[in-house]
Amino acid sequence: MLGTIGVLAALIGIHDGSLLVDQPVGAILLPFVYRDVAVVCLLSTAPAAWVLGHLLQKRLTKLSCCLLAGLLWTIAWILCFSFQETAGRVDELPAFAGLSRFVTSFFITFGATLVTQSVINASDEHRRNDLPTNILRVACCLIVLALVPRMYLDARGRHDAEQYFSLRQQSRIGEASLLLRRMLILDPTIRKDGHFLRREQAELDREIASLNRQASAELPATASFNQRLQRARVLAMLGHTNDAMNILLEKAETTNSVEACSLLGTMHENQHDWSSAIRFYGTAETLLKSTPGDTSASAEAYQVAMGSAYCYRRLGRLSEARACYLRLLEINPNADTHFLLAQFFEDIQETSSAQHHALEAARLDPNRYRERGHQLIRKMRALHFRCLSVSGDSTGTH
Repeated sequence: MLGTIGVLAALIGIHDGSLLVDQPVGAILLPFVYRDVAVVCLLSTAPAAWVLGHLLQKRLTKLSCCLLAGLLWTIAWILCFSFQETAGRVDELPAFAGLSRFVTSFFITFGATLVTQSVINASDEHRRNDLPTNILRVACCLIVLALVPRMYLDARGRHDAEQYFSLRQQSRIGEASLLLRRMLILDPTIRKDGHFLRREQAELDREIASLNRQASAELPATASFNQRLQRARVLAMLGHTNDAMNILLEKAETTNSVEACSLLGTMHENQHDWSSAIRFYGTAETLLKSTPGDTSASAEAYQVAMGSAYCYRRLGRLSEARACYLRLLEINPNADTHFLLAQFFEDIQETSSAQHHALEAARLDPNRYRERGHQLIRKMRALHFRCLSVSGDSTGTH
């Protein structure tokens, strides 16, 4: 029971990735950062803890096991809190993050194992204890300890790196900085395309400092709508979404501004409020259509159509999503748009349309999309056997 309480207490105290940008920094600086990482680390230490517990269980009394478990849990919590003081400079101590996770998870699991085995009075009497068997057990435990957390953290790092660069591309600087901090806590040596991501931290800090200076100046009561719109953009970039929304929604001019409605749609989209995002994107689309002159090729129109398509897709309204994706093609029929449509049609299992747009993307930009087009078509071949007919060199001539 005490072991279970210790493990649950550890998991409750670990950040699950849902904190807002303006959450206090100390709240995320436990060595695991995410609950899924904690679970993997705890489970990977379980076999070794169980084997070592069996070795000690016959040599210690029940009271000694419980006292040792309490000591281990105390050390684990001390490590957690001491990590908060050093995690801000994990790039200077690259081994400390991994060592803290290993020691903390092992001590929690080992303590739980000692208590559990002492309570159930586990015994080695009916187990084989010859040397080859013990060597095999130790080898298996070491393999699990060495490989499982590393493989999971590598996969998690690749996923987070993709998300990080997506946030940078969307100018969501505050969220990108917070995600990068978590990534560096998990792996201070993480790289993307051979580039150490910890080098990005200084640049991000400078950008955030500049944005904070802009946001710290109080808006005068006579501020123009454009000034309020610019302040909302700055706050949105910093991740203070609710403040940005409030600044825009306070003024009636917002519903007559394409930029304001598009920004509100984007912020609701980032909060996964798909219906509200579609409502603001729809208002922006109406304003675009009523604006004199040729606005069909504008970046704003492209952003509105792409945001609408994504939100409709997340709501499962595929016919509306299809119309928005085709609208993107009308606005800007470049390689990026064709490949975006290829991914959409592949996702809804319209393989012939997906193939057409993948090939068109490869034709327009072979350097970026030739190989990615091949990969998408191979994926469709595997998932939709005999539903797709593609010659082996169909993209090779582009």
